[in-house]
Amino acid sequence: MDIKNKKLRLVILLIVINALTTIFILLIISHLNKNKLIFYNKAVEINPSEVILNKNNQSRCRLAVSFERGGAKPSLSYMEELSKAAKFIGACSNYQSIYWDQVEVEKGKFDWSTTDKYINIQTDNGIKPLGRLWMTPSFYSSAPQEKMTTSDYTTYSKFYAPKLENLNEWSRFVSQAVKRYGDKIDSWLLYHEPQEGLYFQTPGNRKHPILGNEDSDGMTYKNFEDAVYYYYLTQRYGSAVIKDISPTAKLYLTSFNPKYTKYLDLFYNLVRRPGFRNSFDIVREVTYTYKTFGDFDLQKKGLAFLYEIDSHPEVRSLAMSNKLSSEVNENIQTAQQILQSLGINKKMFAETGVNSDFNNNFILDPYEEQFQADSLSDIISAYLNSPNIERLYIFRLANSDPNEEGMTEGQKKWRTLGLYKISRDEFGYHLARPKTSALQFKSLAKKYNRADNLKKEIPTGRYYYPNAPCEDLKTDECAFDARLVLNDKAVNKLYELIALKNNFYIAPLTEEIENKSRAWKKINLKSYFKEFDPNSFFCDQSKTNLPCLVDTMTARYLPQKDTPNPKIIISFTFGNKKYGVINDQLEVSNYLFQDNGNHNLVFLDKDNEKYAKKDGPCYETSEKDCFFNTRSFRNKDNKLVESITKGEYLYEFDEILQTWTNSRLDNNEKYFKDNNSPCHNMKLCVFDSYTYFEENGRMFEEITIDNILYRFDIDSGNWLKIQLSQLSY
Repeated sequence: MDIKNKKLRLVILLIVINALTTIFILLIISHLNKNKLIFYNKAVEINPSEVILNKNNQSRCRLAVSFERGGAKPSLSYMEELSKAAKFIGACSNYQSIYWDQVEVEKGKFDWSTTDKYINIQTDNGIKPLGRLWMTPSFYSSAPQEKMTTSDYTTYSKFYAPKLENLNEWSRFVSQAVKRYGDKIDSWLLYHEPQEGLYFQTPGNRKHPILGNEDSDGMTYKNFEDAVYYYYLTQRYGSAVIKDISPTAKLYLTSFNPKYTKYLDLFYNLVRRPGFRNSFDIVREVTYTYKTFGDFDLQKKGLAFLYEIDSHPEVRSLAMSNKLSSEVNENIQTAQQILQSLGINKKMFAETGVNSDFNNNFILDPYEEQFQADSLSDIISAYLNSPNIERLYIFRLANSDPNEEGMTEGQKKWRTLGLYKISRDEFGYHLARPKTSALQFKSLAKKYNRADNLKKEIPTGRYYYPNAPCEDLKTDECAFDARLVLNDKAVNKLYELIALKNNFYIAPLTEEIENKSRAWKKINLKSYFKEFDPNSFFCDQSKTNLPCLVDTMTARYLPQKDTPNPKIIISFTFGNKKYGVINDQLEVSNYLFQDNGNHNLVFLDKDNEKYAKKDGPCYETSEKDCFFNTRSFRNKDNKLVESITKGEYLYEFDEILQTWTNSRLDNNEKYFKDNNSPCHNMKLCVFDSYTYFEENGRMFEEITIDNILYRFDIDSGNWLKIQLSQLSY
């Protein structure tokens, strides 16, 4: 009996030891693979990055100022004083307008001398300008004869975007500005506050959006569609030019204004267009919020009145009860929720300012001046303690004499903003002394603009290899204009094609990459299309400054007799143009397509009746509203179906019945089923890219929205969500 018990105990002991050994081995494997998952039949490393130190001890620019209001332009002597004052209080940046109409005074003739002086004065004093490119010359303006004057505002043709035929000249101006000042300016802004609608309306029947309240929204467009389209192309082309010259430059967008419904409609219609989310890096925090947006009640989230810290009764009450910080935090959180609901995963910048007293006079009471300074300090700290705020601008650096002749009451109110008081004599304006708020600004600037010696993580994954789409960014903010996974069925390999700004990238997916420096092939899109057809209007070769951009890339496989290799139709779209290239065989060994001379350019809304059919993406639309965000072919219920997304809608074409069906993406349960789904918690679900492919007998869908990749396993019905910068395979 004892022998049996001993044997039993020995067996149990061996089982326990074996189990513990197995668990130990599994724990080791789990530890080794804790940051990996299976992707394209390989273990994919999650969050690959290289930790580096800020060896140059470079400061981080977070607390900045604006010298002047809006588009005002101080004299050179006054600019010198302002720059020295900004340097004294530690401001790192200033809004600096670079006026197109003052640089290109005649067609093709540029004079940068005055702008050079304004830029150099600032940089000589350690101020790095935020370059604001705007003001269209009258001979390029979409409203060359337009002039409108109200009691408090004057608008000329320069406020309008360029005509569509002059986008090449706009791109030339942007290119020359960035090449000239790229070593002094690393942040850019294209035009100013698109929500205002001043710059992008069709001429005629237009009133001032604030003062000319013809309707309850305060805005009257002759053609709202034109307003969206003109600004969209101005922003998208301009941003592509900047990133091509200076990949690490930051593109700022001055946001939208939900105070008026049509302003919100403007931004909504911009976001739903292909490539728009990828045309900026940092967006302004929403400062005027009086309407509701979806489920967000914005009635009390506005910070517009924070410009009047010591004069607005509500703000004074908040300051007296120490609630300014909580109000700022609430507004930041609401703005972040709005942006995320639009699929925008970006940091924000913000603006605020200081007033004088309730009667628009200079502050004489030391208590009131201290109260103003303390209130501003609370607001600055609340903004810059938020990880979602990249930079804060204080409007303005210096106030002006409110009794200046010729100023309206509204202008006097703005003139009293400022961190400095100024005096005026026969020689012009001069800084008198810094207010208490300026001295507190100086203390905060030392804290928030300090040299950042913390370790930084630079992504090193697949999309950051040499010649890869995100190589030059060095951040996790990479996103794509279009993406396609191709299956070379002859050798059973997958290849990834990506379009981003002016370039086209291709690399293998299913084979091990031994030499990262040779994994990607980078091709200039304009040169690429020129090889196919030198006269192609798809990327107009005659417009030498205009970037070549792509909205969608699609592959369609057609079987051929007497060969296992299918004929592949590669097609591209941009706006309402579709360009197709038919290839007898995909020569992936050179990462290039061998064109056999069969190519075709069509206009989706004119030449191709298919897309204008009832319920189709271009049904009863103009060419400005005929566009695709994504396009693909796939088998559905044993039928070939063409799938298109346009904004928040999905369109599917039955090749047999020759009919379209459409539905909203956010009404499709598949796209918002769980936290990993692309439309989860979105008010406006818009895809940047979509591709459908087969891998080892299994079918997959992959979607990108901003810098996130979503993968859907059709067999299992499960989604995988991962940031693009976190992939290494």
